[in-house]
Amino acid sequence: MEHAVLLQPGDDIQTNGGRSGGASEKGSPLLPISREDPGKMGPGAVVPSPGGGKEEMAVEFKVTLQDTPGTLARLGRILGDARVNIEAIQGASREGEGFIQFVPNDPDKAARTLDAAGIAYSKREVLVVRVLDEPGMLGDVALVMSKAGINIDSVYVTTQGYIVLGVDDMAGAIQIAAGMAVMAFE
Repeated sequence: MEHAVLLQPGDDIQTNGGRSGGASEKGSPLLPISREDPGKMGPGAVVPSPGGGKEEMAVEFKVTLQDTPGTLARLGRILGDARVNIEAIQGASREGEGFIQFVPNDPDKAARTLDAAGIAYSKREVLVVRVLDEPGMLGDVALVMSKAGINIDSVYVTTQGYIVLGVDDMAGAIQIAAGMAVMAFE
């Protein structure tokens, strides 16, 4: 997340409080995310730079486990022994199966570790954003995404309080997120 800017209170959405880049890289207008003054950005979303490399995108792994005692412990132990840290996780069970989605700190090492343990998985890039901790902000982000035709198929929180969004149009979601915050292109 080092190529991102957290907006400060009162940053103007046109001038960006003196920072460069008053619109997203593709020229879309900035969207206000402060309800008190729609012409100003309050502290806002932190999003990965759209111009950043693929290595900056978070990767979500999905695994299906038996819904029995010890299977999640085994997964956690295997990843932990390989020094893979889980930065975000969610899970649910249904009809004897456990469905786990997680974002590791090192996707390549996580993949090698799961392969070596014979654990089947799928993976995809996910968008990780930080929004204001106030009522309605998640709804605002989801509404803007839906108006752009982007479906959010999963949502959960990281250990640091960021929101993980699984979407069906990553490029579009990055552009929308960048329009809700001002990016630093360093």
